Amino acid sequence: MLTEREQETALVARILDDTRRSGTGCVVTVSGPLGIGRSALLGALAEAAVLDSGPEAVLVLRAGGVRSERDFPLGVLRRMLDVLPETAVRLPDRARTAGGLADADAIRVRDEVLAHAAGRPLLVLVDDLHWADPCSARWLALLAESAEDRPVVLVVAGRHDRAGVAETGPLARIYGRTAHELALRPLTRAGVKQVITDCFGEPGDEAFVRACTTVSHGRPLFLAALVRSQRAAGRRPQSGAVKAVRTCRPAAIGARAVQALAVECPPVKETAYALAVLGEPAGPGLLTPLTGLAADDCAAALAALAAAGLVDENEPAWFAHAAIADAVENSLPASETAERHLRAARVLAEAGRPPEDVARHLLAAESPPTGWAIGLLKAAGRDALQRGDLATARRCLLRALLGVTAGGADRAELLVDLATVERSSAPVASLRHLTQALPGLTGRGRRARELAVLPPLALELAPASLTAQFAAAAAELSVPADRDLALALEARLRYARLGELRPFTDALAGFARLDPAATPGSRAERDQAAVLVHAATLAGQDAERCGVIARKVVLGEPPSPADARTAVPLAARSMLALDLLDQADSWLTSLTVLARRQWGENAAETLVAQAERAYSLARRGWHTEAATLAARTLERADPAFTAVAVRCCETLALIVAEAVVPDLARRALSAYRARENALIPAWLGNLVDGVVAASNGDAEAALEHLLDCGREYDLMGWGNPAVLPWRTWAARLHHRLGAEELAHDLIEEEHERAAAWGAPTAHGRALRVWASMTEGPRALDLAREAIEVLDGSFGQLELAKAHILLGRRLASTDRAASAEHLARGEKLAKACGVADVRPHGDPTSGAHPADLTPSERRVARLVLAGQANQRIAEDLEISVRAVEKHLTKVYRKLGIAGRGGLPDVAHILEPAEGN
Repeated sequence: MLTEREQETALVARILDDTRRSGTGCVVTVSGPLGIGRSALLGALAEAAVLDSGPEAVLVLRAGGVRSERDFPLGVLRRMLDVLPETAVRLPDRARTAGGLADADAIRVRDEVLAHAAGRPLLVLVDDLHWADPCSARWLALLAESAEDRPVVLVVAGRHDRAGVAETGPLARIYGRTAHELALRPLTRAGVKQVITDCFGEPGDEAFVRACTTVSHGRPLFLAALVRSQRAAGRRPQSGAVKAVRTCRPAAIGARAVQALAVECPPVKETAYALAVLGEPAGPGLLTPLTGLAADDCAAALAALAAAGLVDENEPAWFAHAAIADAVENSLPASETAERHLRAARVLAEAGRPPEDVARHLLAAESPPTGWAIGLLKAAGRDALQRGDLATARRCLLRALLGVTAGGADRAELLVDLATVERSSAPVASLRHLTQALPGLTGRGRRARELAVLPPLALELAPASLTAQFAAAAAELSVPADRDLALALEARLRYARLGELRPFTDALAGFARLDPAATPGSRAERDQAAVLVHAATLAGQDAERCGVIARKVVLGEPPSPADARTAVPLAARSMLALDLLDQADSWLTSLTVLARRQWGENAAETLVAQAERAYSLARRGWHTEAATLAARTLERADPAFTAVAVRCCETLALIVAEAVVPDLARRALSAYRARENALIPAWLGNLVDGVVAASNGDAEAALEHLLDCGREYDLMGWGNPAVLPWRTWAARLHHRLGAEELAHDLIEEEHERAAAWGAPTAHGRALRVWASMTEGPRALDLAREAIEVLDGSFGQLELAKAHILLGRRLASTDRAASAEHLARGEKLAKACGVADVRPHGDPTSGAHPADLTPSERRVARLVLAGQANQRIAEDLEISVRAVEKHLTKVYRKLGIAGRGGLPDVAHILEPAEGN
């Protein structure tokens, strides 16, 4: 049902009634801009007339002009007559060949149509008259002229400005006979609300109705496309959908607009294309140089576009709907669009418009920029950087880079600007572009200043071409005048080369020269101290001095989002290795919040902070939270951004190795290793592959990878088990594979190093694992010592494991003590968010003896003795299937992969009392 078209339909109904009484008709024209509902009104008139079934029912003939068929003779007339019987009206054969009707034939066809009406009113509805073929137009003109004395009502809809209508042509003859002109008006606010209610089945709220009215200009076509798109998207007509309405670009609107533009004359088309490419409201002042038209011609073209309903009637002019602008621009060939954008950039630049306005068009042009365009893109990039619009700044500078020759100082400066813009959004590209820029920078200290603001953590696995620039930059400085600059360079170079033994040894010497009583003041001093204390922590040297200095670096100033761009997180890592977990984790939590607030969720600074926080959570034993955060951070980061990749992979590997909640961590590691450009150091690659292999039950491959990791770790001089307990993990694998001597050698060395460092978690872990690989009273002593070391520390998950280990070992000799330790261990584990600390494949794991039924324990002991399933079935007089079921339950309860894991839990397979 049409909305707010009651007056128009009532008028036509009265005209038809008058025609019945008088036997004479008239011509009615329907006009209005694009989308106003001309076609819909004609459709409603046809439907109303067809429903009238009385003896004087109206005969309806309906057709419309089609732009693509304007050269098809009598196309409109043929479609109109298709509803009549073939015998009623006959078009002469010569009409097909001659391309039209002779006057006599045209009159005969008219009379045959009227004869078929048999005195009833004839309602002829013609849509898009301006697209009618000339032959049909001449016949319709004849029909219009006969309406004065015959019962014919001709209703035609077309361009309301009569554009393209010749003064003496058939269309002029039709319009000249107009008795009534229906100039359709936009819908009122009430009409818009009714359309919304009809579409959604509920009334829209005031904000939604207002937005639809404004965006659609009250034109039914626009409005219908808008509300249907919102309904299809599952939205309700409420204020929450207002933004979607304002940004909606219905294809139906654009398609109709392009069709309407196609019949316009070249100056009008050219003006529409220029306005669409310009992308903003404009008047003749801007459009004249863009189109090449004279000012008067351009103004006339804008008036024609407004008359057609394609643009509004405001000054400056703009399209009636954003979908029209998009469709008009998209209708141009790509090469032509690029050329028009370049022309628009020149016009705007000459008009003195801001650089960002001009740059928008230069970015859309295909050709590399030259001369004036390069300078303008650089200016636009810097302006965008100041506004915080990093995406636009990067696009401008990248486009400018295309026009600058290689090797020049201008290119080097442009690369520096680009690296600065990319620091948060594309850190890997930022480092690459700065590396390319450095050799071309001139001026004393220029290279040093750019290197000194590099985030130190971004230099993990820095290329040799970059590290070589540090020495060259340092040589340009004069110390002490540039002391802070020299310290900043030194700190970054030290961190970039911590994986090399000699620079690592030099860093340890630098740590020995630090004064623990001094508080680092400048950012450069904090960076230097953080890198040196990190080196000492990796080596496991002087834990007390490390703690004093690390606390001063981290806690000496309130956390700031800028700290994510410094080396301070390295000092927080040292605090974690020293079991100063609360202080370090609180600082890292604040850093993560501040970085996200300052730079956004996916910024490099936020990802770095989250990676460090995930590591902190893992060190606290909160493995589920740590694995979730590390996996999410690793997935969002560039796989070559090693500042994030290394820390997240190390965190996930630690979680998999501890095997408490390994699945998520294992999947995240596997996904990262499969990504293109995934980049981590060799030692970490071996660590990751080793713990994943162990988790999958391949102990031999796991051990090989872990030993390779350990050798690389030792070659770098890194040996602190509080940072990476690889010896602990390798010892467990040796034990699983039956190499007891090698297992004990490794765990004893691990214990010695951990005790020397002094952090309770690392020390207690070594004691616990040593106890798990030992039998008899010595095992109980080691487990009790582990509990004593861990009690009161932050290593609560390790303490839980130690209690559970001791509880299991006491199960056969002291049930009361066993139950007490098991209960305490389970309570501590749950406090860490871990429901079950029996990790898959961990030799320290196992079920409480009461978890196994006597039959299950008996079958497991026989398997451990080397008997096959068939033999066990015969001895116990049960089926082989029953043996397999018992074993499946044993493996599940004991947390082992299969037969190969039974030796690791042999101590809990001894017969329980009474069995």
